[in-house]
Amino acid sequence: MTLTTLLPNIIIIISLVNIVLCLILTISYLRSYHKLKMKFTFGLIMFALLLLVSNIFDLNGVLFMLTNNLPMQNIYLHESLIKLVALSILSYMTLKN
Repeated sequence: MTLTTLLPNIIIIISLVNIVLCLILTISYLRSYHKLKMKFTFGLIMFALLLLVSNIFDLNGVLFMLTNNLPMQNIYLHESLIKLVALSILSYMTLKN
């Protein structure tokens, strides 16, 4: 198997992990909002939800390309990996407290 054949599967797995991380962040921020009732925390909830929507659209786009036999570009892998690293750091910092 080459990277070209594995690329869609790798991107799908990374996108699913990103979605789970966004859900974890959203739940964490919701819990904080119920305790603190601060506008900043509400902004974090909106931020996490928008990231969630973005990752769902990314996954949908990859699945569309896969089902329609369209060529997969490496840029999707890079973008997904950057989001994964950013969300992992943000999740770690959020849950560390």
